Parts: sequence; C-alpha cells; structure tokens
Amino acid sequence: MVELKKAIDNPRIMGKVKQLIEREVEERRSAAGYGGDRQGDRGGTQLEHTYETWMLGLRGVIHHELLPFFEQAKKELDPEHAEYTRLKKKFGG
Repeated sequence: MVELKKAIDNPRIMGKVKQLIEREVEERRSAAGYGGDRQGDRGGTQLEHTYETWMLGLRGVIHHELLPFFEQAKKELDPEHAEYTRLKKKFGG
C-alpha cells in the first residue's frame, strides 16, 4: 500500500499511467472497429470512465453529474431548511 501511495504522489508515474490507459483505450476501440463490432468499443469507454472517476476521487472532486444529489442532501440535512420546509407546508406556498 505504501508503494502505491508513493506512485500516486509521483507526477511522472501518474503521467505514464494516464498515457498507458489512453493507449489501451485507443487499442480497444481500434480492435473493435477492425473486428467489425457494431456495438461497443470492447470496454474502452468503461476503462476511460473508471480512470476518470478514480482521478476525481484522488483529487477530492465531485463529478458534475453528482452535484445535484450532494446539494439536495446538504439541504435536507440542514435544520434551517427543514424548518423552512415545515413552515412552507403548513402555510402553503
């Protein structure tokens, strides 16, 4: 685990990992095209998505598609928002 942490903290290694993943994605898509696959890219998109999600997690970044859920959870857990919602229901509005 320590070695993995060192690798993650090393920009040179991370750059190489990104390069290798991009190459693999391209190879999968190319193989799918040459193989006549009508659907899918032999997992190229999934690999790309997995890498992007992992990188966002490392940076502590929330994916833009998930932001509305975080905002809603934040509102629902806020005591003032709960009071606002209760009063809104009570008095209509």
